[in-house]
Amino acid sequence: MHKKSKESEFNDYWNSQAEFWAKNIHEGMDTFRDLFSLPAFLTFIGDIKDKKILDVACGEGNNTRMFAKQGANIIGVDFSEKMLQIAQEEEKKKPLGIKYYNASWSNLSLFKDESFDIVLSTMALMVWHGYEDALKEFYRVLKPNGELFFSIIHPCFLTPGYTTLKDEHGVSTHRVVSNYFKEGPWEFTWTLSKKADKSDGQPFTSMSYHRTISTYINNLLKVGFMLKEIREPQPSDEACERNQRLKISRDVAPSFLFVHAIKYKG
Repeated sequence: MHKKSKESEFNDYWNSQAEFWAKNIHEGMDTFRDLFSLPAFLTFIGDIKDKKILDVACGEGNNTRMFAKQGANIIGVDFSEKMLQIAQEEEKKKPLGIKYYNASWSNLSLFKDESFDIVLSTMALMVWHGYEDALKEFYRVLKPNGELFFSIIHPCFLTPGYTTLKDEHGVSTHRVVSNYFKEGPWEFTWTLSKKADKSDGQPFTSMSYHRTISTYINNLLKVGFMLKEIREPQPSDEACERNQRLKISRDVAPSFLFVHAIKYKG
């Protein structure tokens, strides 16, 4: 009996979680995404109107639809057939001109060289074992001076074995970091919840792959990208007022890392 490949294992896992994930996303249970990471990322990438964009790791298409609403000509790619099925069903209900394709993030051979103005990937590359191969494909499909934007959980503060300390109301107030240099697979669990006390919480575990910040950036440079900007976003005061769970990302340590790189051709 042959052992399953890492990609097959990832595919099986996300296919099994697709309906649960999409249901909670559609019901607004991902507070960190809705109030914080996605609005911040949209600000980070700026004007994308009329740009030809590849959204890698598009999942159920929630973020892809947001990018399309900014006026982008967008294609979504994911390895999970179930996630793509949900995305395609939503496109049929509310057409935005998005095309979806099933492909490995590390093998985008269905697209020609220099096909896209921008490659986007939101909150996904930290779960992918083939980060270096994915970067090579991103570089290949980008036009000269094309741009790469991606977001990940912050590798310095959300490490294998990290813990949080909470106040008397159950709100996280401190992060305790450990095993930062322990690169490799780990399970990252968080709670999908609208409420600060998580009384409506739905735990979700993602198969992840930890890397140090130097591994992320040095591999980017090795492939040939020029680093343009990194950003460690903080939630707005308004967002923190709406949900106190976000305060840890404003007052203690960043939860996310945003990266902007260019396929520079002078």
